[in-house]
Amino acid sequence: MAEPLRCARVLPYKKPANGGSAGLPPYKKPAWSSEMSEPLRCARVLPYKKPANGGSAGLPPYVRMECSVSDVFNTLMAAHHRRGGLFFLLIDPDTPNEQNAMSVIESAGECGVDALLVGGSFVLNPTFPSVVERIKRRSSVPVILFPGSSAQVCPHADAILFTSLISGRNPNFLIEEQVKGAPLVKHYNLEPIPTGYMLIESGSLTSVQFVSGSVPIPRHKHDLARAHALAAQYLGMRLVYLEAGSGARLPIPVEMVRAVSEYVTIPVIVGGGLTTARVCA
Repeated sequence: MAEPLRCARVLPYKKPANGGSAGLPPYKKPAWSSEMSEPLRCARVLPYKKPANGGSAGLPPYVRMECSVSDVFNTLMAAHHRRGGLFFLLIDPDTPNEQNAMSVIESAGECGVDALLVGGSFVLNPTFPSVVERIKRRSSVPVILFPGSSAQVCPHADAILFTSLISGRNPNFLIEEQVKGAPLVKHYNLEPIPTGYMLIESGSLTSVQFVSGSVPIPRHKHDLARAHALAAQYLGMRLVYLEAGSGARLPIPVEMVRAVSEYVTIPVIVGGGLTTARVCA
């Protein structure tokens, strides 16, 4: 932001001596009934000025409003600006071979991974927080929670994709899980990254589709995808996530990705069905 937000206070309107002033109409005495004890009073808004003593009667001390700083998000966006894209690696906390997973995590940064996403639509591992802690200790890149529910909000991560399943109409994943998880995000001091989560048809029934009980956006309906993504942007979300889902038979069409990314001004993440480097490219 080029300059801080400005506060304002309301002062009673006083009749100008010349009957009017620049930008204001001449003062007219309002008409009122005999039942009213006093005339209606107008008001005008003047810029708030910092009191010399740090405060004044009825007003709190002036505090400069700072822009919220998102260290993980801003760092990733700087890398996105330099390179034109980012590569996130999704870690399944239910993976049966944790030793192999940790080996991949340790070398992720050297292989061009920008961040690790940890979570899933349905996590059965009762030691999930401990898994996140071990991943964080071995990772050289940011660890971002990618929760399927509020039960997956835990400490030790750097940030969390605070998602809302905007493509569905199930209130549980639109707002209810978010309300449950928000106090935990604050308590654990996680950096929230508001994300519009959109499920796209992928040719098979995926875990997220089954768990959320939502209907995905048809893969050829680019206009629907664009409208949902734009709604996410206007709601103040920082990212849009186009999800084909784990176990997807088909990745999201390149044409849909292009249509959405050209329609909104916030970054677009694409996931699900990306099984090879060629598909990712």
